Amino acid sequence: MKTRMREVAAAVLLALGWESAVAGAQGAEGAMPHPAANGLAALKDGRFGEARQSFLGLLSSLDKGEDPAGLAEAHFYLGLTDQQQAGAGVEDAQRLALLGSALEHYREALAKGQESAGILNNLARVQVALGRTNEALLALSRAVELNDSRRGFYAENYADLLLQAGRWRDACRLYAMVAGEQPQNRSVHRKLVDACVQQGPDLLAWYLGELAEAGQVAQVLDSALGVMRHPVWSRVQREEMMGLVAYCLSRRNETLQEFAASAAARMLRGLVEDPEVGEGVKGLLHLYEPGALDAGRIRWWSRLIRPGEEPRRGRWPFESLLGLIRALGERAGVEGNVERQEAYWLLAVGAKSGAPDPEALWLLANHYSDRRDMRKLDALMQQHEVGIFQGKGEAYSTSQTEKIYRYHMALGVIYSQLDRWKSPRRVDSALFQLQRAMETADHLNAKAAAGGGVAGPVVVPTRLVDLLASGYEKTGQADQAIRVRFDQAEKYLQFNQTDAAARVMAPLKARAVDPALDPNLPAGVRDSYRARFKAIDEKIARGPVPLASTSSGSVTVRVAPEASVVAGGANRRTLTEVERRTIETSIGNVVQSMQGKAVVPGAGSGFRSLSTNGVAPEVQEVSVTGNRGRVLLRQGTNLVQVPFQVDGAAANAKKNVRYVRP
Repeated sequence: MKTRMREVAAAVLLALGWESAVAGAQGAEGAMPHPAANGLAALKDGRFGEARQSFLGLLSSLDKGEDPAGLAEAHFYLGLTDQQQAGAGVEDAQRLALLGSALEHYREALAKGQESAGILNNLARVQVALGRTNEALLALSRAVELNDSRRGFYAENYADLLLQAGRWRDACRLYAMVAGEQPQNRSVHRKLVDACVQQGPDLLAWYLGELAEAGQVAQVLDSALGVMRHPVWSRVQREEMMGLVAYCLSRRNETLQEFAASAAARMLRGLVEDPEVGEGVKGLLHLYEPGALDAGRIRWWSRLIRPGEEPRRGRWPFESLLGLIRALGERAGVEGNVERQEAYWLLAVGAKSGAPDPEALWLLANHYSDRRDMRKLDALMQQHEVGIFQGKGEAYSTSQTEKIYRYHMALGVIYSQLDRWKSPRRVDSALFQLQRAMETADHLNAKAAAGGGVAGPVVVPTRLVDLLASGYEKTGQADQAIRVRFDQAEKYLQFNQTDAAARVMAPLKARAVDPALDPNLPAGVRDSYRARFKAIDEKIARGPVPLASTSSGSVTVRVAPEASVVAGGANRRTLTEVERRTIETSIGNVVQSMQGKAVVPGAGSGFRSLSTNGVAPEVQEVSVTGNRGRVLLRQGTNLVQVPFQVDGAAANAKKNVRYVRP
């Protein structure tokens, strides 16, 4: 009986698939047949009486004190026999008796052996058949929490039962977990969509957005387009769904011809005459048409953004459209169609009057700069300079710091290439814009370090450092040129960016050394820089520092005060100090449990079950990527999401994990 529990694990699958269980039992220990092989064969053929006698014989042959694993196995087989016979069309009285017997045998199996998610799943099925729904929910919750290889299957069963019990929000949360873990599981994705459409369309848009960000763009695109005509949607919800469609299209790597022949294109063409979203659909399709691109064709989208307000789904629909336009430009460039690439980026810059897209502006600035095309750079500024400053001013007035950073970056590149250095106090100066870009990046990183919910860290492109240093040299500020390289190299090293630090220090190291100062110190670098130069040089030579170990040490979690309501209630709410402290303690307990455990790399999240020990009951999910994360809370009938930051021993660990409360 040395391998009994391994064989029990195989036999658990009997309720799910006969062949694998019988093969596992008969093939155990070489040519020696498993003691339950005859019973399993009889059970497979529906010879319940013969199977039962075989398993009862196995039970009676076991030493009650020395082989608890064997006893658990025998009770499991007997429970499975009773459960299978109860479903074989027997009379009601016999069916109830068999289910009752199966219930007791499964409980004995769990009591005498190692806890098994498979047995808990079978136990739950019996409890449901007996009308004991609450007990079944507890059993399935525990099955999911055990996190075995069949967790997704048990989670789907659990979600099905939650839905039947009227707990549709919890059911959708579990469906989303399984959908995130099993991209090819169309059944669970359909259950998620159907449940949310019937019960809470507002929640569906949020879940689909989460799945799209996790990389399931094909499934999400099909679902979003498939439910677009459903009568439950409000106009605002349909506009949000259009934004999700644009986001998904931006993540699909397909040619214009491939898109034209796709199911998504066919579904979009079917919405062209829709009174609410038809104009938006026409704008999307226009992006894939050959010929000139016209900003007038996407005017429907340009109104779907309200600067100064938080978007309900992380980004405004218009921002998603701009992302699609930029992505189409990138794809055109990969295909070698530089003119089409430029046309897409120009469309993004001019898509909304008075608010040029700073991302596209940055791309165009570098595009023209790389080609030394001063004529087009000058034309770009003549056409859009007023709008750029209007857009930047609006970004300042609404505290959109990341957008401000992009505007400063783009203007810095453009003005430097047009040789507009002037005074660092003039806004139309490359020095001014490049300095502000650096300062804004520092501000964003300080905000991120304080747990302000910023994605961070913001790593300034080395190109900007080189341009600013060059500008200082051109305007007779040689010491400033050296200082900016030292300062930025040290910041790169803080983020473990040794290659970037080496690039910005390379022009200094290339200079002839000054023997009067130090044989290793470049000429022109003052003596006051000696210690800094040596420290930077040594760190660059060592290369990237290995990520901190998570085997020991404390963890500090900082939760942002602002929460986004993703289902029910208003768009935003502020947490009380007591709520923040409670949540910080809960997340700290969760993240602390990561230490010393394997974590999941890659773009998608690995799913684990939340241990309920030390975790506040309102905490439903904890998602962690690097040292940042989000927590989903259940507050009454609402679901709210709050960003947080992790500091301490686990802060720099590579982790991309999602903990879900079963």
